Amino acid sequence: IYGKLISALRAKKRITDFEHDAGRPLYCFWDIGYSDFTAMWLLQFCGRDICALAYRCNSQQLPAYYVAIAKEWERAYGIPIATHYLPHDAEHKEFGGKSVRDHLREAGLDNVTVVPVIRDQWTGINHTRSLLPRFVFHKTNCGKIWTHEGRDMPSGIGCLEGYHTMESAASGVIRETPVHDENSHGADALRTFGEADMRGMLPGSTVLSEDPRRSV
Repeated sequence: IYGKLISALRAKKRITDFEHDAGRPLYCFWDIGYSDFTAMWLLQFCGRDICALAYRCNSQQLPAYYVAIAKEWERAYGIPIATHYLPHDAEHKEFGGKSVRDHLREAGLDNVTVVPVIRDQWTGINHTRSLLPRFVFHKTNCGKIWTHEGRDMPSGIGCLEGYHTMESAASGVIRETPVHDENSHGADALRTFGEADMRGMLPGSTVLSEDPRRSV
């Protein structure tokens, strides 16, 4: 789904280690899971470039674990995360009548915004595709393979490269459907970014979406 675009970024040397901009805010984009995986991308908007500074993912961890990652990033970069963008299901009431958003707030994460659902996930995927050529990925921080229950799991970049479809039949119509696997969590977290941009929820959204005249 995103593989060719990632290959193009690699060829243009836009997957490389680089210094963050200490004068610009940070933003974090999530895919939520509890029994499943939770993934987080840390982004910074630098002019026309969308800089992916870091990626983390884990499974079966309490909300406080992910809040600790966010605080770790803030200490490492010396910049507060301006906003955490969560997917729509973060407001679903579970866990004793509370939502994931509620639990994150209780764990110390106040600066949270929930991105409303877009019914056709391909709309969000295609918008994210349109923005990917603007990305620069930190090769080390977004390229780390990690281990879960003794098994190697894909890095953030690996998730984007491995995200793929399979044919499914609904109402007699064959459709290409994104596969839900170890790659989809990182891809879905980045789609949270794309859908937030589509809805004009990001500072400078007009820069990201509507100003092709600016040079990199």
